[in-house]
Amino acid sequence: MCLRLYLHRPNLPLLKILWSPPPDAGQYYAVFDLLCNINNGAALETETHALQDYCVEKDGCVVFHFMKVAAVFRDGDEIT
Repeated sequence: MCLRLYLHRPNLPLLKILWSPPPDAGQYYAVFDLLCNINNGAALETETHALQDYCVEKDGCVVFHFMKVAAVFRDGDEIT
């Protein structure tokens, strides 16, 4: 699965990247796990913002951090 991410980070320009979950991501891989992996490559956390502060949206709808990636997203989805 490859996702199109549009990262809106405080005081930084919009970052557009393609992102694939790790190959060992199983059925319990949640949106919060995805944010943790993205944070390792494109710093999301700052002194004033934690991962919990980020809102994940698909097609204009909020996706909760506990939801399973495989159940919500499909290959090529645009995520903001």
